[in-house]
Amino acid sequence: MKLIHYIFVVCSLIAMGCGSSKPTTSANASSSKKKLSATYFDANKARLANETTKAKEGYLAAIKEDPENASAYYYYGKMKMVDKAFDDALPFAKKAFELNADNKFYKELYADALASGGNYKKAITLYKELAKSDSKLAEKYLRYAVYYEYQAGQYDNALQTFDELEKYYGVDDDLVKNKINILRKQKKYDDIVKEADKLIVENPNNVNNYLLKIDALEDAKQLSKAQELKLFVEDKFSDNASLISVNTLKALTAHDTAKYFILLQKAMDSKELESDEKITLVLPVLQMSVNDSTMQKKLLSYGKKIVEVAPEDEKAIGFYAAVLYNARQNDNALVQYNKLLNKNPGNFDTWQQVMFIYANQQNNDSLISISKRAMELFPNQALVYLMNGIGHQQKENCFAAVKSLNRALDYAEGNKDLESQVLTSLGDLYNAQKNYAYSDSCFDRALRVDPEDATTLNNYAYFLSVRNIKLDQAEKMSRKSLAIRKGEKSFLDTYAWILYKQGKLEDAKKTMQEALDADGENDAAMLEHYGDILYKSGDKAKAKSYWQQAKTKGSKAELLDKKIANGELYE
Repeated sequence: MKLIHYIFVVCSLIAMGCGSSKPTTSANASSSKKKLSATYFDANKARLANETTKAKEGYLAAIKEDPENASAYYYYGKMKMVDKAFDDALPFAKKAFELNADNKFYKELYADALASGGNYKKAITLYKELAKSDSKLAEKYLRYAVYYEYQAGQYDNALQTFDELEKYYGVDDDLVKNKINILRKQKKYDDIVKEADKLIVENPNNVNNYLLKIDALEDAKQLSKAQELKLFVEDKFSDNASLISVNTLKALTAHDTAKYFILLQKAMDSKELESDEKITLVLPVLQMSVNDSTMQKKLLSYGKKIVEVAPEDEKAIGFYAAVLYNARQNDNALVQYNKLLNKNPGNFDTWQQVMFIYANQQNNDSLISISKRAMELFPNQALVYLMNGIGHQQKENCFAAVKSLNRALDYAEGNKDLESQVLTSLGDLYNAQKNYAYSDSCFDRALRVDPEDATTLNNYAYFLSVRNIKLDQAEKMSRKSLAIRKGEKSFLDTYAWILYKQGKLEDAKKTMQEALDADGENDAAMLEHYGDILYKSGDKAKAKSYWQQAKTKGSKAELLDKKIANGELYE
């Protein structure tokens, strides 16, 4: 049952002590007509000064002095309700009510405490008594009553209370829809039709009222009437955005793909539909676009259309940027992401996406620049320092890279994935500087943080093999990385190189061939490695051929030219 309005009203007012003003002067007086004590008045002063602990202690003291001080019980119970200590509040609310049952504030507090403790039946009775005794607040009390009637499963009583509410409030959209929710539970579809008719009479230009009736007619198996009303609605509301949205989803649910795309295009063209609703309608195309170039083109056109209709809408721009990014149109995605940055520089997700794009493009100058700007806005985000460090690392600005990566490490604590990535980057960097002790320390620490990080395992294993040390440990780490990410060409290259260093040449050849078959034939380093393995295996002519291919692919390895010139292996 959609009782959002009621839930909010009931819960928020109960938490505030039901929104009651303070009891009247007569209600403040003790039921025994005794003169109220100074202790009681001091408690009141403390309450008004928001000194809640002192006030509670004062009311308890006043009750001890005068066990018939209804007002002291009331205020103490009310303060406990504000604390959400409902079990503690109940006996005090009850006592105040018993001492003065005619006081509506005491009765309301008691009803609230009962309801909060799950005693709906008694609470409902009290709310309805309050509604009868106070016509000005009858609507409020009836709303409380109907909410708890629904909670207690008293559906017939709730329907009667809704009818009473209509006397005070008229035909209200929320009231009628809540009645319909109950009637649907009871499968009283004919009654739902009558309630929908009330809404249509009240607002004949709201398409949702007609859709509500159509659903009820279909549930009631009055299919001819439902179809007749559908035709009327489609004619009357042919350009209505809500109707287009509903029918688009219905076509998708019915697996009528042709109709879905026709209606989807109408939805994209609509100036009435909000961007987030359009995005919801388009999301199924995102799933269809995986490995389907035709659907990818459709998705791109829909994303572009959403932005064209709402060029200033951040959700529209963000969706189109994400679609472009997924389509690997990074330059176009950057245009949209930069629009977002200009509109809302406080959205970290946008900065993150821009940094990722520059990193993937190996556009290190832009990566350094954008991450530096992000540092100013998000000085506590480890990722901005990591990306800045990676940019400097790629440009061999070692000092700047170490500085940024160590700042990243300061802020990455507690984030296992990020901390491991930062430590691995530091390990790579220190290895390049031949600071092997620091490098190994960073890799060891990274693996303590995340023993399953495949990149860390691979990089550490490779660097050990290049130094020709701890080859058994390197082999185990390399095999583990491949178990985590099977078929990764760079990981296969590492494993082949370790086998080569161990003298397991046949296994090394086989593994390196797997790496080349996994799109490694365009990687100069892998081609050179294969040449080295072939040379050691005795196939010198073929080795030279692979060294030459590595040169063609742009390798600038220090000894490669000498290998090619002399046809010999140099390490």
